[in-house]
Amino acid sequence: MASALTSLPPAELAMYPAAAPPPRVLSDFDNSAPNQTVAFLAVTSLLLGIMSLFVLNRLYAKQFLIRKHTWDDLTITLGVIGSVTYYVACVWGAQRGRIGYHLWDINLIQIQSLDLLIPSYLIAIFTPPTMLFLKTTFFILYLQLFKPMRWLRINAYIGIAFTTVFYIGMTVAQFVFATPRANETWFSHQSTPREQLALAMSVPQSCVGLAIDVYILVLPIIAVSKLQMATRIKIGIMLLFATGLMACIASALSIYYRYILSHSPDLTWNLMPVNTATLTEMFVGVICACMPSAAHSCREHVPPYATFKSLLYSRFSTLNSILGGASRHSRQNSTDDHVPLDDKLHGTYSNLDHSWNPKRTNMSQKDGAMRTYIKGDSQNAAVGNGIHVGYKVEHNFNNV
Repeated sequence: MASALTSLPPAELAMYPAAAPPPRVLSDFDNSAPNQTVAFLAVTSLLLGIMSLFVLNRLYAKQFLIRKHTWDDLTITLGVIGSVTYYVACVWGAQRGRIGYHLWDINLIQIQSLDLLIPSYLIAIFTPPTMLFLKTTFFILYLQLFKPMRWLRINAYIGIAFTTVFYIGMTVAQFVFATPRANETWFSHQSTPREQLALAMSVPQSCVGLAIDVYILVLPIIAVSKLQMATRIKIGIMLLFATGLMACIASALSIYYRYILSHSPDLTWNLMPVNTATLTEMFVGVICACMPSAAHSCREHVPPYATFKSLLYSRFSTLNSILGGASRHSRQNSTDDHVPLDDKLHGTYSNLDHSWNPKRTNMSQKDGAMRTYIKGDSQNAAVGNGIHVGYKVEHNFNNV
């Protein structure tokens, strides 16, 4: 078919659609034809703007407030570059290549345009590596937040290994199958078995990606549920991690739309929902990965808004405090299952009382009872990854 089209004069090619329209529908090769460009740009541009604010705040917090960089800074940076590149390719294809138009509203000249073929190629190539960097960012973050929990560290390393191997394999496969050979043009390659195989791989790739997303979502929720802390604080931390559910929903929608794309002849129309769902998953993933930095900046610069601070900063700082205390306590007394309190802890607590149980120590009942009072010290500077805050602990013993 490709060789036959190249033999026709351009004037004749411009008269015929790339696919036959449905009954009683006329082809329209102008920009007035029905398309999804406006809806796509509205949704994805809004998410891009929100993501950009979180990324800029992360850069500011890491450079000027926390003054410490970790490996997840590298992976999230590469993930942001991949996401923006994916967005640019989608906009290029939508604005100049008629992605989002029905195939019968594209003539035989437009279907061969590089403005359509190159963006479609970039979309296929950049998806696996971008997902690799975004997903590994969360596993690296968990290694920092839940360092005392050996079982979670093991599961995080397993997640990193599996995600890396899978998406590297998918990147290589997509590059091999989607790239034209030396004797092929970009248009002639579209009808080859390799290109059809690349299209068929998109659904299994998205299914595995959804499984990884659910794994990323569940790990911290299970970890928090095992911590000894107030139920109110525990639920708040779980809800903060549960924001990743939006990325899982976008991933599930991507599977649905990719299935439709692989079973429909109207490729240019059905590719647009796939792009929208994929970009939503990417942008929301970046936003979730930037939440800890947003929490720290909120504490530093928005002190009057106590409720907003408690939803962001307090949840992450409390989590680090509990985990840090549990790590120190496990080295002192492996039989004690409550979270210990040393002379100094890091974190934000509110109305936290710790009652001493004489049955769990070498002290007798008559030695007394202990209550712990914690008050914040605003003079202490943030340390570590910016989530810790210093506190002093006072112990009062009253004889019984």
